[in-house]
Amino acid sequence: MSNSTLYYQWLLRGGIGASLIGAGLCCTIEVAFMKHAGASFITWFILGTLSLGVVIAGNCLLIDALRFKIKLEAEKNSPKLNSPSA
Repeated sequence: MSNSTLYYQWLLRGGIGASLIGAGLCCTIEVAFMKHAGASFITWFILGTLSLGVVIAGNCLLIDALRFKIKLEAEKNSPKLNSPSA
């Protein structure tokens, strides 16, 4: 992959992953308030499970973004094979 492709994949996945973590945590806290306000079991159980799934999806995307960042740094620091040496 080219450096620009790796950079955009890192930027895209990292941004979406961080946003999903934040949104998932906000939803989880909101579901906890719903539970303590007396919502039915099935309502807070399903919504809480979905919101925790959003947090986990965000973590997966952040880890995937780290993979692209490592590849990007490795390509930047690797010597070019076809460059003429003096």
